[in-house]
Amino acid sequence: KYIFGYDIPNDKSLHKMLGNIFSNIDQFNWKTFLLGTACIFTLMGMKKMSQKYPQRFKWTRAAGPLVVTVVSIVLQVALDLQARGIPIVGHIPKGLPKFTGSAVFPLTEIHHLSVVVLSIVLVGFMESIAIAKTLAQKHNYELDSSSELIGLGVANLMSGLFGGYPVCGSFSRSAVNNDSGA
Repeated sequence: KYIFGYDIPNDKSLHKMLGNIFSNIDQFNWKTFLLGTACIFTLMGMKKMSQKYPQRFKWTRAAGPLVVTVVSIVLQVALDLQARGIPIVGHIPKGLPKFTGSAVFPLTEIHHLSVVVLSIVLVGFMESIAIAKTLAQKHNYELDSSSELIGLGVANLMSGLFGGYPVCGSFSRSAVNNDSGA
């Protein structure tokens, strides 16, 4: 939806999604489309190059997203893309988010939250460990589930102290990262 330069209402059926795309086609931003398409083709080209010439250009597969990001930042700084009609993310605040640790422990509501919290922990850990086991078997390394649990716990504690979301593994992101060589 972002590559067209305007908001497109999401829908699960293809024909409704296509209808949503073409109903607001008058808002189409060709500059955004051109930049987005160039970024996608750059990513695909670097991936193909690493597959075609694995001895010499294997690194290009993993470096593709970094290259596209750096080039896009340089273009924004040099050409001021927003002034030229290409929307950008906007201002990103400096530093770390504010500490919200005082609001992390709502002791008066703990009995209502405990079941939800335990289910999030259990589902998140089971998903993360399933992904880790699959990748460990694929790449032939050992997995320590206790270390995984400690890592997830520390990540979620830090995320919670700074107002973040619960952290766990993701099948799709892990597959993409694995395929890109990360």
